Parts: sequence; structure tokens; C-alpha cells
Amino acid sequence: MASADPFSAVRARLAEHGQAHLLSPPPPAAAAEDYLRQLRGLDLPRLRRMFESSTSAQPPAGDITPFEDITCVEELPAGGAEARSEGLRLIAEGKVAALLLAGGSGTRLGSAAPKGCYDIGMPSHKSLFQYHAERLLGARRLAAER
Repeated sequence: MASADPFSAVRARLAEHGQAHLLSPPPPAAAAEDYLRQLRGLDLPRLRRMFESSTSAQPPAGDITPFEDITCVEELPAGGAEARSEGLRLIAEGKVAALLLAGGSGTRLGSAAPKGCYDIGMPSHKSLFQYHAERLLGARRLAAER
């Protein structure tokens, strides 16, 4: 007989892996099924191994070598005009994505906001998030003009 509590199996699995806090507090009823589906899809043992590996003092398995085949834009013919044009074309076609990762809160900087929101002292007083978002919007505008 199935449990009347739709969370019980997921809760037990999460507890096995020290993640029971993911159901506290429980999600709103309207979002519960989707949230449970996402939780059921997690590979908790793998996530645990990844976390332990990333926080250990041991270097990762295998050799890590820096990229060797790197070309500076300045070294390209005509200062990279062709590569720039191709990049703008790909942006205009929606084939390029940008992801800004900025970790942690700015508590050591005296701010309760994420570090990307911190005023780093630019004359405009723009945050890093705003600065990079405006650069992305500018690239999109340039791409649309082409």
C-alpha cells in the first residue's frame, strides 16, 4: 500500500544522504509535485562525491594541464575582425549564451548582498552584476545591428 505522505520516500532517501533539510519547510502545494520530481532525479551519491572531491585538500585525479592552444585576439588577422563578426552573428542567431558566476555573500566586504551587488568604487557606482549585464546588452545590440 502506498504511503499517504507523498514526501515519505523522498524524505527517507534524502535523510540517507544527509539532505533531509531540502524538505524543511515543505514546498507550497502548488509546487510540491514538480519539486519532488526534481528531488527524485538527483544522483545524491554522485553529488556527495563531487562535493567531497571539491572540498578536499587532495588534487583531483589525473593530470591537470593548462590549455596550450590559445590565440589572443590581437594575434588574429586584422585584430580579430572576422572572429568578432562571427561572434556577433552567433549572438544575433541566439546561439551564444553567457553565464556569470559570482560566489558568496559580501559579508567580509561589509555588505549583506552578494559580492556581485557590491559597489566596488567605480565612478558610476555600478555593481559588477550591472556592469557585466550592460556589457552583455551592448553585445546584443551590436549583434542586432548587424
